[in-house]
Amino acid sequence: MSLGLGLFIISGCLAVLAGWSVNFRITGTRFSWIGFLIGALAFLMAGVVQNLLVTPVALAIHGGEGVVQLVPMFFWEAVYYGLAAGVAQEGMKCLANAVYRRRAFLPVAIALGAGFAWAEIVLISVPAWQTPVASLAGLALPVWERFSAILFHIGTAMLIGLGFYRQMVWRYLLLAVMLHTVVDAVVGLMALFKVDEVIVFELAFFVFSLMTIWLASKWTKQHWTTHDIENREGM
Repeated sequence: MSLGLGLFIISGCLAVLAGWSVNFRITGTRFSWIGFLIGALAFLMAGVVQNLLVTPVALAIHGGEGVVQLVPMFFWEAVYYGLAAGVAQEGMKCLANAVYRRRAFLPVAIALGAGFAWAEIVLISVPAWQTPVASLAGLALPVWERFSAILFHIGTAMLIGLGFYRQMVWRYLLLAVMLHTVVDAVVGLMALFKVDEVIVFELAFFVFSLMTIWLASKWTKQHWTTHDIENREGM
């Protein structure tokens, strides 16, 4: 089995399973497959926006060759790339939420986050399709990293969905962007300072993602009222 195929099958299934299980546990409603597909499309749009934000800066600093394998040269450059990722990706989740708004805000938000994470898995899997792995153990770290990302994307999508429900979109969107910026900026800073503690980072990312989805679940569950459940057929 190749690395790309393993990621696609295992992590892709995890994205669907995580979205379905979080939705069932918190809302008890059916999973929104339309929301899932819209979330996947949102990721593709986010990639375009992120490239538009990153490429001009990267070209100005590194030139054409430096963009291929982008490694920040400065602290604030790494932070900017993290911010660009946060603005593009969380912004597109927000746009997707706005396009597919339903009274039952929480099932839609969860599905959007799961679909977003699934599309990211597909994009990452394709370049690694021909990369062989000796055993399933070789997939452990990449799949663990993708599982953390799945939890994170679902969590931030839930926060943005809550923002729409409470009519405080910008406040919750800003929170999601800040959380995303932290993750991607740390990745850039590790490359800048040549820190190679991959296991430590993945453990920290996993804990950070768990905290994000726990916080989102706690906040959103408080607003998942009987009125919302009675109107879930409007999804």
